[in-house]
Amino acid sequence: MMKELCAMVIVATGMLVVPTVSADCVPVKQEERDYRDDALRVAKIQNAVAVIGNPEYLSNDQACVVAAIRYLGVHRVKSAIPRLVELLSYRVEPEEPLQSKPTVGRIYPAMGALFQIGNDALPSLIKVIADRDNEDVSSKNALFTLMSIYHSKGKGVRALTEASTKQTDPQAAVHLERAAEEARSTWCKDEVQCSDETN
Repeated sequence: MMKELCAMVIVATGMLVVPTVSADCVPVKQEERDYRDDALRVAKIQNAVAVIGNPEYLSNDQACVVAAIRYLGVHRVKSAIPRLVELLSYRVEPEEPLQSKPTVGRIYPAMGALFQIGNDALPSLIKVIADRDNEDVSSKNALFTLMSIYHSKGKGVRALTEASTKQTDPQAAVHLERAAEEARSTWCKDEVQCSDETN
């Protein structure tokens, strides 16, 4: 039985957006006019959110899912943060052999979207690190994304340390402490890089 899904489809003859029932993922394409037409952008955002919440698409149409994730990142959709955080371990396999090694953001597209959203994603990333084992893929990707958002790596380390001290759950505090240690050893290879950690 075909699974019904309400998707937003742009009518080619104009700017009208209408819902339709389809079993196929409707790719969300970034266009210049998205920045000028609020209704169009909102419809595409709704479609993108529906796509990344659909288990069938996540399993069977990675290209469409990646397009949706990237759209949400480009437009810094804060309401999508909880779902994007859940997708930190969502891995995309390249469809064709690549000439160079793919970036971590290409393999795990939710990382790139959360990085683009920026500071608003930090509390959710810290929560992932607190709640999960440090060796968990989502935790590792959350740490990498968090430290990428912080231009000052020292402030990133300090944010993790402060979050640890405020934790009432001992295990969560340990996770954050270990993440801070890993961040310090990875991103602060000399004192200059993290000179503002204690400021």
